[in-house]
Amino acid sequence: MRGDREPPAQDNRLRLRTGALRALAVLDACPMLPVDAFAPMVGLASRSGAYQQLARLRSRGLAEVRREDLGFVVGAHRGLWSITELGSRVLRDATPLGKRDRPDNVTRLRKRLVNRHLPLRVACYRLLAWFLVEERAQGNVLATRGWEWSRGSEFRLTEHGSSVRVRLPAAAHVSSPDGTHPILSSSRRVLLLPDLGTAPVARYGELLRRVIAQMGCDVLLVGTPDPDGRGTRVDAWRGLVERVARREQASAPPVQLVSWARVCASLGGPGAFATGAGDQFRARPTTVAQSGREQVLHLLGRHPLLTVRQLADLLGTSRGRIERWQREMVDLDWLRSVVPGDLRGIGLDHESLELARLGLVEVTSAGRRRLADLLGLDPATARRYHGLTGSGRADAMRRKRLLWALPHTVGANDVFVAFALAAAGARRLGLTDELSEWRSEAACERRRCKPDGYGLYRREGVSYGFVLEYDRSTESAGKYAAKFGAYYRYRDSGQAARDYDGLPTILFVTTSASAEDRIARQAYRTWYSRGTAPLPVLLTTTERISRLAQGVLGPIWRTPSEASGDLVQRGYWLPDAANQARASGQEVPGLASFAWTRVARRGVRQGLHG
Repeated sequence: MRGDREPPAQDNRLRLRTGALRALAVLDACPMLPVDAFAPMVGLASRSGAYQQLARLRSRGLAEVRREDLGFVVGAHRGLWSITELGSRVLRDATPLGKRDRPDNVTRLRKRLVNRHLPLRVACYRLLAWFLVEERAQGNVLATRGWEWSRGSEFRLTEHGSSVRVRLPAAAHVSSPDGTHPILSSSRRVLLLPDLGTAPVARYGELLRRVIAQMGCDVLLVGTPDPDGRGTRVDAWRGLVERVARREQASAPPVQLVSWARVCASLGGPGAFATGAGDQFRARPTTVAQSGREQVLHLLGRHPLLTVRQLADLLGTSRGRIERWQREMVDLDWLRSVVPGDLRGIGLDHESLELARLGLVEVTSAGRRRLADLLGLDPATARRYHGLTGSGRADAMRRKRLLWALPHTVGANDVFVAFALAAAGARRLGLTDELSEWRSEAACERRRCKPDGYGLYRREGVSYGFVLEYDRSTESAGKYAAKFGAYYRYRDSGQAARDYDGLPTILFVTTSASAEDRIARQAYRTWYSRGTAPLPVLLTTTERISRLAQGVLGPIWRTPSEASGDLVQRGYWLPDAANQARASGQEVPGLASFAWTRVARRGVRQGLHG
């Protein structure tokens, strides 16, 4: 009879061994734990043993697994393991009476909050697992004794001191059972700082200063991507640590730097972490179908009002697949459709825009939170470096401006799509071109200097940065002059050198030849009146871009001057494009340079090419 059955909790508790209890304790402290991190934390030598242990716990109802999509920055769908409520009761019954300090309602609260910042949490798990594997390889057997998560921006760096305000994700308490470890002879904390490549390294300077000044004998682990394969970002971290240590007069701070590629190799699993994918964008087909939705969300979050056609061109897929992904995210409340009613009262004829054909959608508040989690950043940092909008009054006004200037927004996005398509065409010819970075208008806006976006075009390992100014031939000559004046002040103040490696090339793309001439004259006159080094400015029209098969990589660019019409010389933007054209037997125009020289005739300064 049903009433004669033995209670499952007591039955499971009696059959558990020490290894099973240790595995339950790890799952209780580290919910949503991947298998490759579970094995080192429990002390198992192989992943097969970890799967067997987890399978036994799952068969008894003590553990459960969920497949979660961690996004294309951290990885695709992964099986993440957690303890069940039954497992928590069994573990609590097997724990000494003095340590039963967490009731069932606290456990349920933790399980509701565990999905927040999940990609960053998994990164912390794998970073600690790498540390345990490396120490075991050196003969130092360490055990995880506890786990500590940061609550908001408060994180207690000293056991008896006051809290220090830092944004540090987590820390693990580890110890050497036999007391032979040279540093961790007693229980110490390992502070974990996973860098997913979604924010500049310099952002972590103040955090490092506070941590190094207060950490004592703790160890700080920093995991970072290697986007270029040459260790550039790791070297940047190393330089930052050395500078902070010199300022704090701390000799040899216990900071360990490791690339995510090395973490993946040490744990024996696939390379789950993208190399800086949060800060880069490559216009190529999606290699992981499960992360296609997140890639669409990532693009729409950073670059609002991308059309279905633009998304399909950027991701190298079909319009139908993009529409299907959008419908799925609308059902998840991550996106909402832009309807004709959103354009009422702002002076736009929504019927002529053909909204149904454009397929415009925008990211909701839930979608922004999801995207910030995928990037491993808090909302404020995601807004600062990726242009994610919030739900405040200022963001509502920005949304209204974007809708008001919808044709301008779509046109500016078209130019960046043209760069991505040109790079894809160059790769089909055997080159290694890529649009490796694309920042939105909101991410690169600096006071009065407001470009329509920033891009980084990479060819043969060399990067060429540019800021885009898209013009629909609607502004006056005075506004063009004010725009160039803002760029001169931005460059001469030194802010451009801090934001970029010097001021990038300013690419003006306009919709008419007459507007191009007006912009060129104003750029020339502003420089002539200031008497300083000229801005790196190149100009062209949308018609010239669409006319050539090479698109934005063709000989369509000109430098500012008073000349117009047939007197204007045009050339390539990339300096090595002429050499490739000569090799193919094409006629080569001169390359545009920014060394404007004086011409005696009428005192005109024109851009010479060569």
